[in-house]
Amino acid sequence: MSHHPNHPHHKQDKKKTEMHKDWRTWTVVILMLAGMAAYILTNEEVVVPVDEAPGPVEAVGE
Repeated sequence: MSHHPNHPHHKQDKKKTEMHKDWRTWTVVILMLAGMAAYILTNEEVVVPVDEAPGPVEAVGE
């Protein structure tokens, strides 16, 4: 009498346990790590603005 067949008391959540087996999860993880690696490796290639003042701009039509 104490066992109820429709009661999900002892069921495990399969979404949590099978998430690491899904190929989409690993694809996202690999793409994220590749993006972070590209950001870190290209950090020294950033174009730094020069401190020179821009020259006078000529107006069009004069």
